[in-house]
Amino acid sequence: ASERAVRAASAIIAGLMAPPDAQNGHAPSNGATESNGAPEQATAPLMPPAAAALVKDAPALQTITRGELMDTPPPPPPDADDADARPLEDHLRECVAVLKRRKGREEPVALLLRDFCAAHPDQRHKVVKAGCIGPLIGLVRSSRTGSCKGAAAAALAQLAYDDEGNRQAILACEGEKPLGALVVDRNAPPTARASACDCLANLAAG
Repeated sequence: ASERAVRAASAIIAGLMAPPDAQNGHAPSNGATESNGAPEQATAPLMPPAAAALVKDAPALQTITRGELMDTPPPPPPDADDADARPLEDHLRECVAVLKRRKGREEPVALLLRDFCAAHPDQRHKVVKAGCIGPLIGLVRSSRTGSCKGAAAAALAQLAYDDEGNRQAILACEGEKPLGALVVDRNAPPTARASACDCLANLAAG
């Protein structure tokens, strides 16, 4: 990718986050509907959500690099204009650290990764290389809230969409097991169960 595309991607991952869903903390996933309280299983790969529109309409938020999602804010950059000039990989490593710490900030980071992957599919390999798959699967398996499980499942669905290498990486970590458990968990939010369905459909599309 060109330097311009990478810098634009860095700005997205550092400073933008989709507005939360009023009920469950994240935007509903496309392609799965409810019937008698259970989501219908998708049979074909599901298109990513329109993340570009979400980003365009999102309110201005503090960036991860400026410490909004970190336990201890890092020192401000010497030049404010260069606040987002660090490589994309640095921002992604910070995302992984937040996902692993599990101190209440992992859900917005999972949502940020979901929308970043949807808006910049050519950069998804960097998300995987940064080590995001394992922590996301861990959140689907054992997060304390159903909405956080759904956010992680939605991020994994974006990684699995139309990418055989990412699908195999998720399956190698046995990600299908916690995703399947989330689908049948009637205590989880409907949108979280639908996101798990989306991801399983994309995993099965290979």
